[in-house]
Amino acid sequence: MSPSLPFHPAGRRRVCAVLVLLLAVLPGCNQALLDGQSAFRSGDVVHARAIFDAYARGEGQKARNRVIALLELGATQQALGEFEASNHSLAQAQAAIDRFDESPEISLNAETRALLINLNELPYRGWDSDRIMAATLRAMNFLCLGDPASARASLNRAYRHQQEAVARNAKELENAQQAARQYAAERGVGNSLSPADDARMNQQLAQRFGQLDQYEIYADYANPFAELLQGLYFLYHQADTGDAERARKSLERTAGMAPYNPGVAGDLNAALDTRTGASPPPTAHVFFATGTSPRLGAFYLELPIFLVSRQVDYIAANFPILIENPHHLDHCVVTAGPGHAAVTAQRLANLDAVVGQEFKNRLPAIIVKSTLSAALKAAAAYALNRSLRNAASPSSGRYNAGDEFAVFAGRLAAIGYQAATNQADQRIWSSLPKKIDYARLPVPANGQLQIQAGAAGSTLSLDPTRSHGIWVRSVSPSGPLMIHTFPLGPAHRPQAATPQGPRP
Repeated sequence: MSPSLPFHPAGRRRVCAVLVLLLAVLPGCNQALLDGQSAFRSGDVVHARAIFDAYARGEGQKARNRVIALLELGATQQALGEFEASNHSLAQAQAAIDRFDESPEISLNAETRALLINLNELPYRGWDSDRIMAATLRAMNFLCLGDPASARASLNRAYRHQQEAVARNAKELENAQQAARQYAAERGVGNSLSPADDARMNQQLAQRFGQLDQYEIYADYANPFAELLQGLYFLYHQADTGDAERARKSLERTAGMAPYNPGVAGDLNAALDTRTGASPPPTAHVFFATGTSPRLGAFYLELPIFLVSRQVDYIAANFPILIENPHHLDHCVVTAGPGHAAVTAQRLANLDAVVGQEFKNRLPAIIVKSTLSAALKAAAAYALNRSLRNAASPSSGRYNAGDEFAVFAGRLAAIGYQAATNQADQRIWSSLPKKIDYARLPVPANGQLQIQAGAAGSTLSLDPTRSHGIWVRSVSPSGPLMIHTFPLGPAHRPQAATPQGPRP
């Protein structure tokens, strides 16, 4: 006789079916995405670009990860000065986002599958800050490529996304709450899956997400960098008086979000001067983009058992949480050579705060979806366990050893299914800067500017007859500075001296 427990063929088939189901529903891995983000944060931008490129051509071809793959690739290409390639990647990401926005309702089958597996199965549709930054980065790419007309269209798109963001976030929360109410009504577990249903759960969530209150608050989905670039564009590329007014309004909004930045104040004064017909003299507008924006981690939280049934072995959820990257250069100093005072770039945009504020806005929907997903999986596990017990139960009410093992193995498989699929959605565009500082100074007569950030420095040779935007990208403290320039407005040609006649 075999030393193992006897196991009826029907029991074997049931357990095998459970295990096959477990393997079939295990979620796809986003490891390549995480590897590329890690390489970028370390400053190895070329290697990160290769990883993101392979990811976009492979896993990123699938609808669920196409947007995040192309956003990461586009930002990395821009950092390396590959502006046409960056625009191509970002345009593809925008097209995919547009398709999602045109058909915002996810199919019931896809939603149910994601909730029963994990939220990584849902397509990454892009955050509102993604939409705004993708359009703004494309505008800068177009300026670097000498195509201000296309830059105008991209800046208009960024502005439109900002206006639509508030309504879109409210709709997402409403949809999540509706799904939770439907689940609660069907199972009689209360009116919602809100943390308010359980004091301990509410306390733990408050502790984990309390740090979101530290972020400075901009207006709803406002981005000071996007506002400033729009203001500068319409200051230097005016087609009519309406553009002059747009420049003034954008620079006023920027000054409201960066009130202590003297460069922004100087730009606003220049915009006000244009009302008298004056045009700005050749000026260098220096953007210091340093570090990387937050990534998403996860924390595990056991959920109140009453959400499903007291006969469930395991119910817990993993919630995403923002993790800032503290490693970055803090200061960038710009000088115009001997005899000129050095200018230190001052705070313009805290992109940690931009992302953090949106994450805080999205958090209620995230909590509801994560809790509902965990509850649905626990309910499915409970139903499976009950089905196995009922199938194994003989008319006598007593189990034999094989049936007991089938029930036990099925229960373990159900626990394994819940644990294996309990993954937070950690997809986020993290190759954006942590913050952007800004400096404004006149272009010297010789066109020479020195830029110093940490131990890295560079000398630029600019056309002294025109204004320039200067993008200084520092990814890590030990990495090089990646500097790109783009012209703003027409050149200022010196006027010819008026001929003087002979003295009488």
